Amino acid sequence: MATVTAGHEWMTLVTGVGCSLGALMAAFAAAESDRLVAATAATAMMCVAAERAARRTVAPGSFAIALIDELYLVTPDEVAEQGGIRCVQA
Repeated sequence: MATVTAGHEWMTLVTGVGCSLGALMAAFAAAESDRLVAATAATAMMCVAAERAARRTVAPGSFAIALIDELYLVTPDEVAEQGGIRCVQA
C-alpha cells in the first residue's frame, strides 16, 4: 500500500480533476508495469501540480487553469521530492 500526502483542498472543488487523474493513471500504467507504482506516481504528480497551482492563484476558478499549466511544467524530480509518497507495509 502507498499514500501520497501532497495535494490541495481546491482539487475537490474543480470539475474534472478526478477524470484527469484517471487519464494520468492510464498513461502512467502504459509506461510502468507495476500498477501500484503507476497509480501512486500519477497521483503524486497531480497533487504536486495542485500545490504549485494553488500557490499562484487565489480561488478555484483560476486554480483549474493553473493546474493544467502545472501538470505541463512539473518535473519528475519535483514529484519525487515534493509528492509525499509513503510506502506502507500491510
